[in-house]
Amino acid sequence: MTEEKLRRVRRIYSYILSALVVFVGICFITSCIVIYLSGDRPFSRESVGTQLGSILVPIVLCVLGIIGSIAFTFFPLSEPKIKGTIDHRITLARLKSRCDLGKCPSELLNGINKERKKRIIFQIASLSVTVISFAISLVYCLIKSNFESSDINEDIAKAALVILCCCIVAGAVVIAYNLFASASIARELEIVKKALGVSKKEGKSEKTSIKKNTLAINITRIAITVISVVFIIIGISNGGMADVFEKATRICTECIGLG
Repeated sequence: MTEEKLRRVRRIYSYILSALVVFVGICFITSCIVIYLSGDRPFSRESVGTQLGSILVPIVLCVLGIIGSIAFTFFPLSEPKIKGTIDHRITLARLKSRCDLGKCPSELLNGINKERKKRIIFQIASLSVTVISFAISLVYCLIKSNFESSDINEDIAKAALVILCCCIVAGAVVIAYNLFASASIARELEIVKKALGVSKKEGKSEKTSIKKNTLAINITRIAITVISVVFIIIGISNGGMADVFEKATRICTECIGLG
């Protein structure tokens, strides 16, 4: 496998693992809310074990994904060439100041205006979704009937869930807009370069592979991994995991006061 393909595989793997970690985090939060709403002293060993058992599959997949990521450390890549951060917005503004748009061909001018209109429409849409999400959260919190039940904790948990959903939607839309805007600015920048007669320089910098003490590094990584697994097994076998779980349960139910 070439180094470029290995980089692509690592990138895709990191995206999948990141999404899985976020999903497991959402499952944990949902499980805590469900356990909390289950009774007066909900955080017992049985209730926690039952709820965690329902999300055991994504937890196991997440752990396996993290363990699998260790395998990439045994295939080190060459050090990438450090590049400065390029702000395409500043570059676009600088090139536009040098370009006489009135003398540009109609095809290029239409392309520039099209990209600009797309960004404006997407920005208005993302701003509208953000404002609507904030309005929904605010209206829900201002309606008194949502907080008139006998269990105020349950009402607050429902309100927090509504606000969380609205924040997730607004955040996703903002991220999508930023990604789209970056791609749109890059496309417009290429059109402006064509208008200025700036040719895109194509070339690939030479790849340098510097390997220092690869064998010693891999041996150290393997040793740390083996030692970690051994200590985990020892902790499970001598009952240390049960002690930690019991202490954590006491902290949640007694010290913090969730119980």
